[in-house]
Amino acid sequence: MNCRETQQMIDRYLKNNLEESELQAFLDHVRECPSCYEELEIYYTIEYALGYLDNGKKGATNPTERLKEELKDKERVLHRHHLFGMFRTTVIGAALAALVICAGIQIGLVGSAEAMQTTTEGAEQTKGPAEAGTIPATAADRNELLPDAKERE
Repeated sequence: MNCRETQQMIDRYLKNNLEESELQAFLDHVRECPSCYEELEIYYTIEYALGYLDNGKKGATNPTERLKEELKDKERVLHRHHLFGMFRTTVIGAALAALVICAGIQIGLVGSAEAMQTTTEGAEQTKGPAEAGTIPATAADRNELLPDAKERE
């Protein structure tokens, strides 16, 4: 940001009418440029004095010190917003990663259950009658099922 842009933003700054990105660029420039800081200080002092007279406040406070405090406060607020934005992005990213992992696990479990079911059904179809349980496997089993078979022997 150059001096001309900064000086055009002073009025909007005094009215708290700057977007967050504009405010950050404005504060960065004012911190580095003594000429623009001086311009801001003059306008701030005039604005403060007019507000002071309009509200009928008594007692004197130093507008220069108030401006410095206000600039620091705005920088702190911007810093907190930046940290909160990073935190929010991190939390959302972690939540999405957890969601993807859970979905992957769920899909894997469903896929493996379907594979097991298909394998089990296929194995039952390839079994012979004795293995499938439809024909008794031993002679003793047959004798239990056919009691008159003992009589025939």
